[in-house]
Amino acid sequence: MSKKANTSSRGSDVKLVQFKLTEQAYNDLNRLREDTGSISLSEVIRDSLYLYQWAIEMKKKGYSVYCLSDDDEAKKYEVVMPFVS
Repeated sequence: MSKKANTSSRGSDVKLVQFKLTEQAYNDLNRLREDTGSISLSEVIRDSLYLYQWAIEMKKKGYSVYCLSDDDEAKKYEVVMPFVS
């Protein structure tokens, strides 16, 4: 993905989706909203979806996806996604 998805909730192409979450999942979403300064849970979900789509696209292209520590390059963690081929 070369560009970030439009995270605006304006426009005629917006769809309303409802789903059930456990209390823990709901709390996790709220924590992410607070940690990122997002204005809504919808923004957190859209941003998360964008990152998930990007990671899957990279894996499909044969790349490995890693998380590297800013202060110590020896700390490297691979994002394992065995369900993506």
